[in-house]
Amino acid sequence: MTDLSIKIELVSEGIFATGAAENAGADIDILKDDLGVPYLKGKTLKGKLREEAEMLKEHLEAMGFFEAQDMFRGLFGKSGDFSHETLKFSNCKISKGIEERLKLIANINHITVDSITKAMTEIRSFTKLDDQGIAEDGSLRKARVIKRGLLLYCRIDCPRDLTNLEKGLLASAVSALRNLGAMESRGKGNVLCRLLEDGEDVTEKYIRELEAVV
Repeated sequence: MTDLSIKIELVSEGIFATGAAENAGADIDILKDDLGVPYLKGKTLKGKLREEAEMLKEHLEAMGFFEAQDMFRGLFGKSGDFSHETLKFSNCKISKGIEERLKLIANINHITVDSITKAMTEIRSFTKLDDQGIAEDGSLRKARVIKRGLLLYCRIDCPRDLTNLEKGLLASAVSALRNLGAMESRGKGNVLCRLLEDGEDVTEKYIRELEAVV
């Protein structure tokens, strides 16, 4: 069985928010692991990919490729019924190699969790504008944002081998995903996502295989 994963590159600042305020002067905090490194929940990524795959499925069906329905259900389950879904997504985190090196450096140099977080993030201020484009009173908010360039990886667990066409639908959904996290309308959370198989980028390979039969 092949090893499938998703590589996520943050090409703009991002906010993978917890929904809770922190103590360091920000109203919106981000998700952080035990090292203080930002991460994204696998459940969040899965939901976004499901939305992209469902739109692609409907497009393929409109073109007469009715097998797309079964492919979608095999990957993500029926709408409202996830008992037959195939794919399981891990949390999206930095690579194991970088994580181990960061742990080593932090231990040797006595770097704190808070210092690691601050090195990878910034605090940004936002206001809500009214219909005239004027900032509303009391609307000032501060959010911790992740600096662009962060690379995260999500492992995909699958109890069976996927067909190349199923991988094509998955690769298409991965490639179509452009935003993750909060404040997309303010230009946050722009991402570039790629499907990896045994560590190799196979996004275009499987998209082409799907296109060849449609």
